[in-house]
Amino acid sequence: MAVEIDLHIEEVLFVGCPGIDRERVRAALVDELTRLLLEAEGVASTWRYREIDLVDGGTLRLTGMTPEAIGRQMALTILRSVQ
Repeated sequence: MAVEIDLHIEEVLFVGCPGIDRERVRAALVDELTRLLLEAEGVASTWRYREIDLVDGGTLRLTGMTPEAIGRQMALTILRSVQ
């Protein structure tokens, strides 16, 4: 059974991260969340009509990470936070 998910992320804050390539991070975040949600279809189907106002991703150590790795880490953090 196909599950339709409408995911809207209004804002991602990068505090103390000058020079970060936000577009590459955003693209990796979307790609990884999509992949994870497709893999976890059973979990995603339980979210019917669920709204979450805020996900606190905590603090991520970004030293030496590519924007793509940052986006993937953020996706994992978001998914763990809403399960």
